[in-house]
Amino acid sequence: CLLAISLLQIPVSRRTTNVSFCLWILAHNTLFLSLFVGTTITTNSSSSPPPMIMSAINRHGFLMFIVANLMTGLVNQSISTMDVKDDMALCILYIYMSALGGIALLMENNKILTRWNENNTTKRKE
Repeated sequence: CLLAISLLQIPVSRRTTNVSFCLWILAHNTLFLSLFVGTTITTNSSSSPPPMIMSAINRHGFLMFIVANLMTGLVNQSISTMDVKDDMALCILYIYMSALGGIALLMENNKILTRWNENNTTKRKE
């Protein structure tokens, strides 16, 4: 999909949600899902636990979702995202992902529990 879009030089437009955008999103998400499945398969043996960052993000999923949305709002309010060049946009994304991963690891290392953690839930007595 990505190769066809590149070879045919079809402009990708998020605003008009054209066919090339849909194909690009489909290819992008399929690639990353494949990488996630591959990582999970290769790291999920009985002798080795999953990588710490994956466990941290999984354990603090709801809070990471909230933080990610707040960071997205912060980026959108502070930068004219439509005018940013591609290389700068990638830098912003790398900083964004690193910050989210760092927050998840910080919470994991400092044993910060939230109400939504499965380790911190209490069962109702019936």
